[in-house]
Amino acid sequence: MNFESARNIMRNKIEQMYEDSCTVYEQKEVFDEKTKVTKKRRIVTLENEPCRLSFSKIEAEDKADPASVPSQTIKLFISPDIDIKTGCVIEIKHKGRIYEYERSGQPAVYSSHQEIVLQLHERWS
Repeated sequence: MNFESARNIMRNKIEQMYEDSCTVYEQKEVFDEKTKVTKKRRIVTLENEPCRLSFSKIEAEDKADPASVPSQTIKLFISPDIDIKTGCVIEIKHKGRIYEYERSGQPAVYSSHQEIVLQLHERWS
């Protein structure tokens, strides 16, 4: 078995674990012919893409401080062929619920998948 074949098998196995789906939105300026005004609109750039949402808890830094609370890291596992730009809103259907997140850093791109750290989306103004 060569490297390419092994990589394809690994990618296939990872993608079999994708139980969620996502839709990606970009905020773009669109000219309205009727009103002759350019407005920012939420445009779909990717729809119903298979993915997997992962949650992990990071312990509080100072366990002696009662005000110190643990934080949560949210990661999106998705095809390495997808390019999700900074500032995009990612709507994820996870276990029957819909959540909105934003990309919060550079994705870790591997030959089999990519991992994107997410943060909760605060509404566009």
